[in-house]
Amino acid sequence: MRAGPNAILVTLLIAVGLGTYSFVAIKRTAGRRASLVDEVTASVPAIPGSRVLSAWEPATYADDVRALFCLEAADPTSGASRAINALTAAGWTTTETRADAKANTYAFLMAGPVRLRGGVAVGARPDCDGAKHEVTLALDGGR
Repeated sequence: MRAGPNAILVTLLIAVGLGTYSFVAIKRTAGRRASLVDEVTASVPAIPGSRVLSAWEPATYADDVRALFCLEAADPTSGASRAINALTAAGWTTTETRADAKANTYAFLMAGPVRLRGGVAVGARPDCDGAKHEVTLALDGGR
């Protein structure tokens, strides 16, 4: 007769244990993401002629961070070059570049304190308009 209540008690204890484990794991992940934001913010230099559209923040899909900038007086190639040169001057190393003339975009990978991916495209936003010779620079980084 005691098997039923004991099974319920064991199930509840397991559920509480798993819930506690999940809480601690989520808290650690949030701490890692906040730490990564601080690390990237401190290591990525200012890019000449850029303004922040979205400041560095944790990505929702992984232990990555991302930011979005608008580069003035640039096309995708010159905008990417401006970003790569600023990062290189700060000690980063270019590991890959790729221009897509058909899509009028430019992508690059950088190695430094974290892995950094960049993508530059003609601005298609009211606050970063390609008609004004502006391009968006999307950066994301991860460990």
